[in-house]
Parts: sequence; structure tokens; C-alpha cells
Amino acid sequence: MKRFLIKISLFLILFIALNQLLGNYIGSKRKLVGYYPSLRWDDFYNTKDNTVDIVFLGSSHCYRSLIPNIFDSILQVNSFNMGSSFQTPFISDYVLKEIINYQTPGMVILELHHSTLGGAKNFGNASHNFDFFSNSKNKYELIIESITLQELGSILFPTYRFNNLKSLIFESKPLGYGVDKNIHSYYSHKGYVETPTYKIDSLVLNMGSVINQDSFKDFQIEGVNSIIQLCQENDIRLLIVTQPYNPEYLKTIDNYKIFHNFADSIANSNHIDYIDFNLSPYKEKFTSDDFYDSGHLFKHGAEKLSNMVANEIKERQLLD
Repeated sequence: MKRFLIKISLFLILFIALNQLLGNYIGSKRKLVGYYPSLRWDDFYNTKDNTVDIVFLGSSHCYRSLIPNIFDSILQVNSFNMGSSFQTPFISDYVLKEIINYQTPGMVILELHHSTLGGAKNFGNASHNFDFFSNSKNKYELIIESITLQELGSILFPTYRFNNLKSLIFESKPLGYGVDKNIHSYYSHKGYVETPTYKIDSLVLNMGSVINQDSFKDFQIEGVNSIIQLCQENDIRLLIVTQPYNPEYLKTIDNYKIFHNFADSIANSNHIDYIDFNLSPYKEKFTSDDFYDSGHLFKHGAEKLSNMVANEIKERQLLD
């Protein structure tokens, strides 16, 4: 029996080790099929240390809306967009911890959305970042904080986790350098994903959101506070921004002011500038034609927003 148990143990160890090797290999090839986080972190680590002046953090509303080249041109800086899909403040906190191991930005722009304040600790969304962290401490802390018992197998058996990529990598032609065929987007530069204007047959909006302050998660609020503290400790100017929502979507949201007032109170209590582009005089500058859904901007809409944010920074002398 003892010999049998030893054989089983050795088999399991070998099986897990081979699974790790193959899974990690598949995962490393994700940029071939247009996986934005892989391309973004590759670009980040290939950037010379201590040369980035402004870092953007936030969800897809961040990395699809704030264009580094526009900020660079207006403010004479080097900026980088480190947003990721549904990047909540809890995740942004870890992303910033990873960033400051390599860069010394003078400003962080945190995109804050009402949905991310109410977001759960999602392993999948966290993996858009910890999969590519070079710093093992940040990587494993984020894994431990975001993983559930059900998802433990995803770490032990990565070939199962990346199952949907196997056919794309081994059997099909790659999509190209960061191309998203579903919404015509592509990875542009320094973390920004561009969506050129195209004709929409029917615009689908997420309607009827109800904002309730009780839905804002304590650990997400702690994430915001941790980011504030990190910025203070590292002499980084923090700017909080809420990007514009599609005007037709904004009309359907009950109690939007609850979110705005909550974000504004955090900013005021910490002497931080906060710009909400869903309030006057900003919201009137955007129309539904700037968006391809409820809150994501076409290229021309992202250019409009980026120019507005960069010029606000310049006029308020936030980099001085």
C-alpha cells in the first residue's frame, strides 16, 4: 500500500508539473490572439525605469478612453494607461504597488465608476494583472486575496483555465496584434485600446441601474484609501476622474448623485481633485454618437475626453 501511495503521489506531482509547464506556455502566447493585458504589461516592462510621469488606473472605461499620446503632447510628459477590464479599486491598489517598483510617476489618474465600487473580488478580473506581475509578492498577495476554493484548480491546472485559447494558438491563425473582432478594437500604444468609429446597427444599452451607497463594498473603499495612502507616501499627485456615460444610459440611472457625492466626499476629505464628466459643464459636450455602448467611447470620443482631462490638468496646474 505504501508503495502504491508513493506512485500515486509521484504521478500527481508529475501531472501537476506538466500541466503547469503547458498551461504557462499557452498563457505566455496570449498576446498572439490579441490579449490586451499581455500586450500592456509587455509594453510597461519594456519601458525604461523611472521615465513614466503619469499613470492611468481603472476599468475598461479607462483604457479605452484616456489616450497617452494626447496627454504627452499637451502636458509634455510620458504617460501610460494601466487600466484593465473591470479593474476595481481593490485591483488598482495592487497594480499601483507593482508600478512603483519600476516607475516614479508624478501623477496617478484613477478612473472611478459606480459599478467598480460595488464590484466583488473577482479572480478572473484580477488575473488580467497578476498573471503578468514580475514582483512575486504583489502577484501572490493578489492571487490569495481574490481566489476562492472553486478557483484553486485554475492555479493548479492552468491548461484548464486557458482551454479556450488552445485552439486559437495551436490550430487557428492569430487575430493579429491586439485585434478585437467583436467591437473592431485594437491595442494601440502604452496600454490604450482604440475603437475606430463604425456604424452600429442597433445600440444596446444597460438600462435601469439603481445606485445605492449600501452596495459600495468596504474592501473597494479600502482600495481607494490605500491608493490615496500610496500616493501620499510616494509624493504622487492623485486625480480622480469619472468618465462620461452615454447620455441615454445616464438618463436611466436612479440616484446618480449618490455615487457622485460619495466620490466627491472621498476627494474633498483627502484634498484631491475630482472631475465628474457626467455633470455640467462637461456632460453637455458628449452625445450618444461618441459611444459604442453604455459607457465606452469611440476613438473620436476618447480623443475629446483625453483633450479635456489633459487641459484640466494644465489649467489647474496639477503637475506644478
